[in-house]
Amino acid sequence: MTTPHRGPGVGVGLDIDIDLDELRQLVDPPADTVAAAFAATLPPAPDGGDESPRLILALRTALRTNPRPPMLDDWLTTPGELPDWADMAMLHLAQATFQRWSLQICGALWSAFLPFCYAAANGAEVLGQVSDLAGSHVRRRLVETGQMLIDVHEPCETPLGPASRGADTIGHVRLMHAVVRACLVGQPNWNPAWGAPINQEDLLGTQLSFTVVAFDALHRLGVRLTPVEQQALCHLWAVIGTRLGVIHARTIESVEASVVVRDRIVAHQHSARPVGEQLAAALVADLERAMPRGLRKVPRTMMWRAAGPSIARLLNVPRPAWWAPVLVPLAAIGRSVTGVPGVRRVSGVAMRVLGAAALRMFIDDGLAGDAPPFGITAEQHRRWHLRHGGVIRRALRRRRLAGRPRPGPGPGPGPRPRPGRRPSVSGAAPTPATSASPEANR
Repeated sequence: MTTPHRGPGVGVGLDIDIDLDELRQLVDPPADTVAAAFAATLPPAPDGGDESPRLILALRTALRTNPRPPMLDDWLTTPGELPDWADMAMLHLAQATFQRWSLQICGALWSAFLPFCYAAANGAEVLGQVSDLAGSHVRRRLVETGQMLIDVHEPCETPLGPASRGADTIGHVRLMHAVVRACLVGQPNWNPAWGAPINQEDLLGTQLSFTVVAFDALHRLGVRLTPVEQQALCHLWAVIGTRLGVIHARTIESVEASVVVRDRIVAHQHSARPVGEQLAAALVADLERAMPRGLRKVPRTMMWRAAGPSIARLLNVPRPAWWAPVLVPLAAIGRSVTGVPGVRRVSGVAMRVLGAAALRMFIDDGLAGDAPPFGITAEQHRRWHLRHGGVIRRALRRRRLAGRPRPGPGPGPGPRPRPGRRPSVSGAAPTPATSASPEANR
């Protein structure tokens, strides 16, 4: 992978002592202990069948109840102090950077971060099998991942402090990871050669997808982050990773170390596999449903540009639109005006369109009861111009969705029909959703 905004050779010569094969067998014992204790409180399934779907749904229900079960409340309300190495000024700068480029970063989430994770063949098996276990579909994963991204970047006096939405969301994510691990280890379809479910290598790769993978995607589409802003975001995600139980979260606190470890994970894990193609197909189909008429091919085109041709080919993403070459000079113009007040909106305009359209769809679907409620503040709603689409726009989306088969996110041949309407399970906005990192618990 190249990093054009940092130049070739970034991180070359760094000696980073990480054994990726070993990390594939390591998990998160503290969270696993709480998950096991919660599972022990549930009565046996009346029919003696598979406990896994019931356990995942029971945890989602328990996390949104008030009051929550004591063991879950203790886990979520006592996250502890921030690491002593956390730099408050850097955390504030990272959150300010996200607020400045929030729609572009959200667009990068769906066009680069998730494809990067889907291309990691062994880790993608978790996402496919969780979909089968819990009856999830791609929209829930998109909604809850977007919710997590917004929550952890919420501006507050003490970023990721005990009273913040971000800290609560991180606690949800970490515990859901543990429950998913417990479910998959007992499944006959889980191949031990893939490593432990949601293992330390996969968690490390997910952390990197929110930093250097994002920086490359933003650069390719016209947003130029300064070196200090990149370092601040790496620092923020090192703190988040530590809170998520990632053993080597601080090892990739610098941009240079992140580039080295990312390239090692790509070489170690990225390969073609049907589950990755199916996840990508479901992602493209759902994002295209969000786009206004005439812009339906924006998501697939963004994936080719933001994630890069190598990942797009690996995932068999449909070919980009005919106008894709225009993105190259448009990105160059955007990078040149990134720091100019008043014209900054030109930077990453295509990514901004995708980010806004997807967020608007999530809000509409949440209001209609078709997806978990999407929680944003009134200030975010105003600043992002996210007026909900109303009855006509929702009807058009439903018509588009009904007009073609929906790709299935889990393993198995052929398309999977769209599940019927599901009741919301994530709590009323703006309560943080029980998302995964980036979205393995859906």
